[in-house]
Amino acid sequence: MKLNPLLDKDFLVKLDKVPLKEVYAEIIALNSNDEVLETIEGHVTAGTVNVDGASSVRRTCTLTIVADELNIHEYYWGLHTKFKLSLGVKNEIDNRYPDIIWFKQGTFVISNFTTSQALSNYTINIQGKDKMTLLNGEMGGMITGLTHDFGKILVANKNGDTTKEDFLLKDIIIGAVHQFANEPLYNIIINDLDDQGLELLEYRGDTPFYLLIDELTSETFNISFDGNAEYIDVSTNALVTLSTIPIYNPLFELEQSEIVTKY
Repeated sequence: MKLNPLLDKDFLVKLDKVPLKEVYAEIIALNSNDEVLETIEGHVTAGTVNVDGASSVRRTCTLTIVADELNIHEYYWGLHTKFKLSLGVKNEIDNRYPDIIWFKQGTFVISNFTTSQALSNYTINIQGKDKMTLLNGEMGGMITGLTHDFGKILVANKNGDTTKEDFLLKDIIIGAVHQFANEPLYNIIINDLDDQGLELLEYRGDTPFYLLIDELTSETFNISFDGNAEYIDVSTNALVTLSTIPIYNPLFELEQSEIVTKY
């Protein structure tokens, strides 16, 4: 039976007390499905791995690695590829265990990657931040309500017609984290969140204020201060006025909950 050095507390204490340690790094490039693309292994000459529990981006790393051989496809490392990082410590105190004891550091997204070549080796500089950067806009750009409607989903019926249905807040967050951060659904846990948000509107002006409501969806699609204003019906391209559009006037009909139609 193969012994696991990470379960041997006495060995780990001795390894930690070694005054001069040889540290190695193994970085494994991953695609969007967390499948292995390429691996780089070498001796660490400088660098840090930081963990900040108070920040949304909890883990960051900066490493300089020297490798004797480097045969990689730089296209993978030039993009914002994810990579797994393991740091290893040279073992010279117990021959029951491997020459290098590896400690997993987590999965990061590449924020910077450069290489340089000398006569006998290669130097790699890599910086990474954890996968939160795929959601906060730092790596993947900002996702706003103008570019993506997280609150609606198109549902097609048997006739081929499509309608929009509302998403619950919980489903919106789960879908966004799963799709844009490529996080498995079983890793996403959400507690203490209301199913829907409430948007309030208060008008304190003296001029009549009209909300134009879609009869089919009961959703407000425009506003107006002019009861005689003309509008273009986008479904028919016909010119219509407020007298033919279902409207609700919250200034003078506050007690009425149903849609009001003026003729």
